[in-house]
Parts: sequence; C-alpha cells; structure tokens
Amino acid sequence: MTRCAGSVLVLALLAGAPAAAQQPETLVTAPEPIASIGLLEGAEAYVLHGVVDALRQSNGNIVVANCGSSELRIYDASGTHVRTVGGKGEGRASSRS
Repeated sequence: MTRCAGSVLVLALLAGAPAAAQQPETLVTAPEPIASIGLLEGAEAYVLHGVVDALRQSNGNIVVANCGSSELRIYDASGTHVRTVGGKGEGRASSRS
C-alpha cells in the first residue's frame, strides 16, 4: 500500500531554465514565482494532496506527481492544467495502490 502525506500543497515554481538543462549549482531563482499550482478547494485538477515530486519539462510544462490520487498532472508554464495521466483503478495507466 502506498502512503502519502495528507496535506494539500501549493506548489510555487521559481524562474529559471528547465530543470533538465541545468546543473543544480547553476539554478537561478527569481524573487517571485512564475507559476503557482494548487488550491485548497476548487477544480479537481488543481486540488493537490500527497505531492511527491514535480519537474519542469524542456517545453516548459510542469509535471506534478500527486500520490493522493495516483496521478501525474501536467500543467503548462503558466500553471494552467493541460491533462492528467494515471489514477486509481484496474485499467491501463492506472494504479491499484
């Protein structure tokens, strides 16, 4: 059984080149987030719980691993939901835990 943190997370991403193109020691951050993803309540695509990881793709999209729903949620560079992959269930691209 997969265990996840129970709190809702508001994810703020800071300015800089996509993670794949940078070494950690050269990461440049801005004083203000360029995107903020996550709500305490509202549209399901934005309510996050049990976030275990996030990354920025070379095209600027942000992928969030949301353990609470067993989903990967994909947002564009401005934080707008693009699509969701996976989820709990028995079907293809689903998780049973």
